[in-house]
Amino acid sequence: MEIETVLKVIVSGVALFGIWKFFYQIKSWKKSYFRDEYKFSKEFLGDIDNKEINLHPYSVEKGYQAIAGTDTVKAQEVEYILSLEDPLQCLDDYILSRQLMEKIDTKGDLKVRFKKRYSFKLYRTWLKAMYTFFYIFFAFLAISPFLAQDYFGIPVFKMFTYLVFTLPFGGIYAWAALNAFSKIRRGEHLVCNQSQHTQRVILKT
Repeated sequence: MEIETVLKVIVSGVALFGIWKFFYQIKSWKKSYFRDEYKFSKEFLGDIDNKEINLHPYSVEKGYQAIAGTDTVKAQEVEYILSLEDPLQCLDDYILSRQLMEKIDTKGDLKVRFKKRYSFKLYRTWLKAMYTFFYIFFAFLAISPFLAQDYFGIPVFKMFTYLVFTLPFGGIYAWAALNAFSKIRRGEHLVCNQSQHTQRVILKT
């Protein structure tokens, strides 16, 4: 029993140190990333506003995709999202929830709308409840050997053996459920806030 306790303490200590080091490195990396992102966005958007610079459509498309951080969006989509108030949050919301949205018609009524099946609030509420249940279920499944160890008297070595199987399986599905929930929630945030925003940029057609 003492050996098991020592092993738990050692494993917990190593895990905590690894987590601290991981987040410290992320924090350092993010500072550098934000500086580079600021520099690029300033230069690119400055070129867009500069009437004397005639950027090639390819450069415009790639520039907006670089700002969005993905090549799955069109320049017109990003340009419209950036014309809203709080553009950074709106862009993040749109990138995450884009699969649930209708294609933005830049020649008509400039609005971000849910696809027909997601436009019903009751349906979205049901989906969010379902994804919440799946997240709790699979998250519990992922760490169930650790939680059940004392209750069922599972040896430490067997507990880690079980975790090798339950953590990846439960963790992946828990993450998928959380991601699906976030898409709907962020989409609702974007659509709701959009009605309170005013367009600040006239799109080029």
